[in-house]
Amino acid sequence: MVDTKKENGIYDPGFLKKLDNIGNELETFHEGDMFVGKAWSITTIIKEINRALNNNQMENYVLPKTREMVAQELFLFENSGSDDLLDFTDSQLSKARVVIKVPAIDAIQYSEFISHVSEQFHHEFPECDVSVTGIIVDDTIHFMHSFRRNLKTMKDSRKATIATVMVAGRAMVITSLVLSAGFFTYMFSSMNSLYYFGLLSGITMLIALVSELLLTPALIMLVYRKK
Repeated sequence: MVDTKKENGIYDPGFLKKLDNIGNELETFHEGDMFVGKAWSITTIIKEINRALNNNQMENYVLPKTREMVAQELFLFENSGSDDLLDFTDSQLSKARVVIKVPAIDAIQYSEFISHVSEQFHHEFPECDVSVTGIIVDDTIHFMHSFRRNLKTMKDSRKATIATVMVAGRAMVITSLVLSAGFFTYMFSSMNSLYYFGLLSGITMLIALVSELLLTPALIMLVYRKK
């Protein structure tokens, strides 16, 4: 997330160009098992709009050159009734969110990549507030992916489950605790709605973590008990 700290800050063509360049560069990243499948941001939407307004010709899949053109194209997009814009910016159009798709590997291996991305964004946007967060969307998918890889090499479901809990489980604990702590900070808000949102979301993350560490291995052992 890049915060320009200015209302309509993402209208700046220079800012958008830097954001687009980082996205293109990240899509070429490949080190060992870690690679970037796709990087999306507000520039993706703006380039799609620009192409649609110019006979859908691929050569027009580019960013507008002026602040006024950016403002006009986003205004047209907002009036089309689509909510996609809110996936990549806020209501004040001051923040830009970049979504990066990476493979499901051991979460511990993500730390160096997250550091790399953070350094890159801080270097390109020294005047902005930058926050980089890595989130495992589905711990169950991550756990099962690690288990199947371990089972393939160990040929023993019990050993594979233990190895998965020791590696993937540790990463799941760290990410879940960090996310829970982030949600719990909403409890300092004076607004009741935000207070309860933070409380319930944080508790839900912790309950999901406990269930993942206890229920998923038990189900795996039940299904693979003869293997």
